[in-house]
Amino acid sequence: MKLQKLNKNTAFLAIAIFSLIFTAISLTVCDNLNTAVLERASTPTANPPEGIYTGTQIVTITTATEEAVIYYTIDGSTPTTSSLQYSSPITLTSATTIKAIAVKNGMANSNLLTATYSINIDLGDGFFLVSDDIDTASTVVGFTITDTQLTNLISWNDFYSELQIISNHVYEKFNDDFDYLFFVLDKLQSETVNYFGAYGVNITISNNVQGLGMNTFSNTSSWGSGGKLKSAMYFPYYNAILNGPALHELAHNWAAYICPTYAPDNIRYDGHWGVSNADGQLGGFKYVKVVEQNSGGILGKTLYQASRSPETNPDGSFKNGGFGVNANGGNSLPYSDIELYLMGMKSAQELRNANFRLDIYSGNDYNYDGDYSFGNGYFYSRQLTSYTIDDLITLNGPRIPDTVSSQKQFKVLTVVLTDTSTNNHLSQIVQNIRWFSGLANDNTYPYLYNFSKATNGIGSLAISDIKNSLK
Repeated sequence: MKLQKLNKNTAFLAIAIFSLIFTAISLTVCDNLNTAVLERASTPTANPPEGIYTGTQIVTITTATEEAVIYYTIDGSTPTTSSLQYSSPITLTSATTIKAIAVKNGMANSNLLTATYSINIDLGDGFFLVSDDIDTASTVVGFTITDTQLTNLISWNDFYSELQIISNHVYEKFNDDFDYLFFVLDKLQSETVNYFGAYGVNITISNNVQGLGMNTFSNTSSWGSGGKLKSAMYFPYYNAILNGPALHELAHNWAAYICPTYAPDNIRYDGHWGVSNADGQLGGFKYVKVVEQNSGGILGKTLYQASRSPETNPDGSFKNGGFGVNANGGNSLPYSDIELYLMGMKSAQELRNANFRLDIYSGNDYNYDGDYSFGNGYFYSRQLTSYTIDDLITLNGPRIPDTVSSQKQFKVLTVVLTDTSTNNHLSQIVQNIRWFSGLANDNTYPYLYNFSKATNGIGSLAISDIKNSLK
């Protein structure tokens, strides 16, 4: 190969390129050497770790890097060497986020520790106010239950007496300011409902309203109240206030006792609407049609089909036949006209103007399966009793107080019953009760009704600032 002679310019260019390559290689080597030398300090750790705690917490911060200095903040900012220098445990009495780094000469600063603490206020005897970062409006009080209490609370035979004991303890801490107590067990539905046998229970403790078909009475002293408490509602799983049966259990304070009602097997069904056109939280349908008169050749026995939806099949049967005799789908429907009347939120005149009639079916029977099963909305009845609002007033007297002077806002204390393991759903329960007591136009859950929406914006629940009711 014949070598070409380099001119001066070409030589200078070659030297420049070589110099650049050498410099780049040198910088890369130096960077790698620096990286190897600057080992990173160990990330600090906090003890106890972040979480939800009741009462004052003493937090220690440590790092595995010897002689490292820890800097921290408690105001949410990122710590630097100008921040507080850790020298002794940090005392937390309220919700706090600790951020910390470890620093040592000759080492890279550690990664950032972020530890968030929710601090419930200990009220003693197992009670606590939920940390203000979770419950900003002070809406619920927690109560720590024992394993024995948990067993009792998911037993149909034992829950009543257990709740009564807890209620008396509630009034050792709180003034007699509440119309209702909501007891919410902080457990999944799958953990409790099958054992308990119900999604919720209303225990009526006093009644001073006339014209409901129930006596006026007061049993408040046995529950610790001085006379204000109307009922205690128990929900054996944490999401019952959101999904139901919260609206249903509230309705039991007024309904359904205004006339006899009957189940599909014709058993008296007082307290629910049974086989009727009430179409409410406590059962009943909205639409009904006669399928066969003198059914099976039996004089006076009529086969009906009922539904809550008017849609029909080509043969005229209801497409979505069926209804609940004691409930109709949790918080997915509002109160019916008769329920609102009994609650004092709709007047007798409004029902008259709407040509209201409450149809009660009795002498009932049904098929468990087959084409004309009760599951498809079919039932047999031998008697239909139809009540106007004036008929009901004749039976029970007018509602006193009437809709003008009736109570429409009710104060609620929500008691979260939690075991000693973890407070798994405190935040969700707080959100649920705030939504349930919110405004009628709150569309957070478009297919669900809160109390105000279910009462057409007439009724309301006051749930905030319970700390102001502490003794």
